[in-house]
Amino acid sequence: MQDKKCPSCGSSLLSRDEGACLVFHCSQCSWEALTTHPGTPFSDETAYEVRIAPLEDPPPRVSASLAVALGISSQTARELLRRGEPVATDIPAVEVQRLHGLLSPLGLSLQIKPRFRWALE
Repeated sequence: MQDKKCPSCGSSLLSRDEGACLVFHCSQCSWEALTTHPGTPFSDETAYEVRIAPLEDPPPRVSASLAVALGISSQTARELLRRGEPVATDIPAVEVQRLHGLLSPLGLSLQIKPRFRWALE
């Protein structure tokens, strides 16, 4: 961050991340401001499409888990897995991260378009 000055006393401002927010605070007085953090997935307005790499014969456990995660029938989930069709379209970055958290433990590999620039952990 560039050297910003406190509007109250003129001292240097410091910053810290707090979730999806960025907090600016004065190094000398009690001045503080909170804003949404522009460097988080919450600020990403890109519409993403998520697919799962096709599985010719998905195990029933995987189909059932996908069905629960997406709120669809097991048969629909099985067909999505077989055909490699999108499991979600026009979704924000935070939803991509949520889906990754639900589906990666099942051993499913997500294909995301356009290129996803955020961490998937």
